[in-house]
Amino acid sequence: MDQNELLNFVRNYFEEMRIHTRLIDAPYKWDDAFDLNLRRTLLKDCSNVISTFFRPEENFHEKHLVYFIKDLFWCYYLCIPIPKAGQKRVLTVGPFAMEDATLGFVQSLARRLNIPEIHIPFLSQYYTSLPVLRDKSCIRSILTCLCSRLYDGPYRILPQECTGELRVQYDTEDSFGRNQDVSDSIELRYKNEQALMDAISRGDYTSAREYLNTGNSYGMEQRLADTTRDKKNYLIIFNTLCRKAAQYGGVHPVYLDELSSRFAIQLETLYSVSRLEALPAEMIYKYSLLVQNHSTRSYSPLIQRAVDLICLNLRDDLSLSTLADRLSVNKTYLSTLFRRETGSTLTDFVTDRRISHGIYLLNTTSEPIQEIASVCGIADLSYFTKIFRRKKGMTPSQYREMIRGNQ
Repeated sequence: MDQNELLNFVRNYFEEMRIHTRLIDAPYKWDDAFDLNLRRTLLKDCSNVISTFFRPEENFHEKHLVYFIKDLFWCYYLCIPIPKAGQKRVLTVGPFAMEDATLGFVQSLARRLNIPEIHIPFLSQYYTSLPVLRDKSCIRSILTCLCSRLYDGPYRILPQECTGELRVQYDTEDSFGRNQDVSDSIELRYKNEQALMDAISRGDYTSAREYLNTGNSYGMEQRLADTTRDKKNYLIIFNTLCRKAAQYGGVHPVYLDELSSRFAIQLETLYSVSRLEALPAEMIYKYSLLVQNHSTRSYSPLIQRAVDLICLNLRDDLSLSTLADRLSVNKTYLSTLFRRETGSTLTDFVTDRRISHGIYLLNTTSEPIQEIASVCGIADLSYFTKIFRRKKGMTPSQYREMIRGNQ
């Protein structure tokens, strides 16, 4: 593994834990993104902000000095000099925390640094949002493995804790009020959620994806110190929103419960932050597809019942006579009303629903095509393939390959 591959691996490792990493070239200038705007938010004068942070020993590049830093604000960072870069360069990792951000922790920090009480809400949210690494020995092991491969000669890992008084002036304006209007932010989030639910209820995946991306642009505050659990809790809420949206779109509860339960089980088995972050897009796609294939919102109560009987019993005999008997209506009346409201004969509608359900299963499961055909009420795979090709212009196998290639 060459140096670039090694650095990419280490950066991906930390980024997966939602810890920021940066490669910085000398001369090292302060960037507010370095501490995620902590100092910019708190301090009245940021012209000398670098004085509030750790300063490495001179020639630390040549000496291969790696720093494990705890700054004045009790945030942790790693500073790793990169050799053979053609110029002085460091890899920085952080900020992260080593313990949960309780109210007592925040109040103790504020007292120690004389931070005005008005900033307590901001500090609570800031520290709660930081990923927590509780095991210092684990971090040291990671650094040892990295440094042994990064440097040809000896190196040292130096713990550095910034102490002393912080001789700065704090801004006495509400840090929340200065950075964002909380009320407007909440209002925007709820408005966006409603627009996203409306799009799903119409089966409009394209619009739903746009609203999802808009929501991601301003994000949600982290409420738990455990990042993975925090994301899972939000996904449980998001799954419920999508399910309710599809219900408003006229999808039968049987389909909603099946898909909702599948997502509830899936998200609890995931521990990758990147995979959890990708799940909302998958949710809106599959719920929108559910509405497209199973919505009965525009039909009369009788035809809604007929369509539900068809969709929930695709394996069964779905002839006009059978459905009329089960609905206790005259079959001629049922046939006429069905065609008037759906624009299709009942026989053609049943065939279309069987193929549409097959398309849905090809999109959402990895079941064998023979099994999918059987579930859809067409035991003869050749016949299923024939009518599938007539509807989609390709065989079920070709369709499955196409959607896999687009994912």
